[in-house]
Amino acid sequence: MLLTLAACETVLIQPEVQPQRYFPASEGMVREYRVDTIHYRETLGSDTQRWYVRQVLGPEMLDLEGQTTYTVEVYRRRQPADNWQYHRTDLIRLSDQRAEYVENNLRFIKLVFPMVQGLRWNGHAFLSDLSSVPVTESCNNYQFLEGWQFHYTELDQFVLFDGIPLDSTVLVTQTGEQNLIEFNQSSERYAAGIGLIWRRFEHLTTQTICPECPWTEKAECGFAVEQWLQSSE
Repeated sequence: MLLTLAACETVLIQPEVQPQRYFPASEGMVREYRVDTIHYRETLGSDTQRWYVRQVLGPEMLDLEGQTTYTVEVYRRRQPADNWQYHRTDLIRLSDQRAEYVENNLRFIKLVFPMVQGLRWNGHAFLSDLSSVPVTESCNNYQFLEGWQFHYTELDQFVLFDGIPLDSTVLVTQTGEQNLIEFNQSSERYAAGIGLIWRRFEHLTTQTICPECPWTEKAECGFAVEQWLQSSE
């Protein structure tokens, strides 16, 4: 009887964590984006720039902490007909708990697992000594990145992206300091099997106290970046 009970015992198998569903990574993967940036100047007029950016993933490696990593070679060009020019090398770090992206030696926690509606985390927890990062204008000192809260605002959401139906996407809202003279916020949308498809990042400051005025009109310093996926392979 004991043998029979043992043979019939139910074994609970935990579902495998698949962090790459919304953050896929493999050697040779290529993503291309269009990136529009508006720079708000303290002494000059605002400046709008457009870049086309290409990301190429290198081979899978393990870092000193035993985490899966990929180098990301970043190229950019001004016009679609121009040749790609090497810009910098970033890094992706993946684990069962989170997906991280390292840009200019700044380490961001982009996604955490498992994904739960409303789940919050400090996406900039690994950023330190931000006051020492060189900037061209004092109002853009990287200390504005301290203490940002990330949270999932949409999960498994259907969207039409540039006319293309995507069955499953997630939206991450990222919020920093917001008051009468400073506005810090970002949103990123990821699609299953593709990765990041859209991003908007805003760091805006002003000395004009006008609560009802749109930030796009009263911003005196800072920048706004919007990024769209053009192709993925």
